[in-house]
Amino acid sequence: MQQQREELPIELFYAGCKSPETKKKYTRTLQKILCDVLEDVLEGTFEQRANQLVSHSQENPKWIQGILLQLSEKLRQRTELSSDHADYLNPTSVNNYFKPLRKLLDMNDIPVSWKRIYSTFPELNNMSDSRGYTLQEIQKMLQHANGAIDRAIILIASSSGIRVGGFELKWKDVVPVYKIDDKITFDITESQEKQAEIICAMIAIYNDSNQKYPALITPEAYDALLNYKMEWIKEVGREPKPDEPIFKREGIMPIPAKPTAIKQRMERILGRSGIRTPLVKGKRRHDVPVMNGFRRFWNKTCNETTSKDSTLASLIKKEYLMGHLDW
Repeated sequence: MQQQREELPIELFYAGCKSPETKKKYTRTLQKILCDVLEDVLEGTFEQRANQLVSHSQENPKWIQGILLQLSEKLRQRTELSSDHADYLNPTSVNNYFKPLRKLLDMNDIPVSWKRIYSTFPELNNMSDSRGYTLQEIQKMLQHANGAIDRAIILIASSSGIRVGGFELKWKDVVPVYKIDDKITFDITESQEKQAEIICAMIAIYNDSNQKYPALITPEAYDALLNYKMEWIKEVGREPKPDEPIFKREGIMPIPAKPTAIKQRMERILGRSGIRTPLVKGKRRHDVPVMNGFRRFWNKTCNETTSKDSTLASLIKKEYLMGHLDW
């Protein structure tokens, strides 16, 4: 029997990333830490440095604990600079440096006292100026949407709360949910079509990975998706196959649109609607993140919605639909 090759630490890190967009983002940040911040601690290529970090951590757990504490201190010092300083770091961004590091270490079973690490982070004190979109802003976006694809993106993002990487959907990933009398079902017969009511649609996020989870969209969002499907068919010249991408590049070939392209479409909508204007001098970021603003809107809406469930049950359901829980 052929012996199975042992995976390298960096390969386990890549395997643990939920989506191509997350993998790209985490890799970029991890590369910056290993090759720039830890330039004199590790050596070699990015992949070699990642493997070295894991190897050293396995041999001496106290070593990696010290490295993480030093990194936290270095980042904390940057948060104390003037906001117009070139090296200033918003306190809310500190954890973003540790997410890929934790992914690398967790995927390689390196024990770390993360509670101790997190306790050294700077106090936020609600310092973040960012917020979610308002309902009025989302309505304004819809008024300035160009075509069915823009409308579908806006309504799916605002009604599901998915990350931008979640837009890498295939047609098989969307399933309408029907209500007939008091019964909820995914399947109806032809004779039931007239009495069946679509109450929402379920979309499978990261469906081709082990991190998949369900999200729900409103009937309005599902209807917008069907309208966009007509444009898809007209452009390609045929019905889409189940494994083909929902959001694709322009043209007759069904090539998946990257998350960056979805974000760029939203940036143009925000510009046309006047919701987002150029930053004034000295300001480093906009009040609302381009795509995460929808996620924050959805989260706020869920928190403010009354439910028959207990507070804990409602929280668990919301966290599950946001992809925060592994079941």
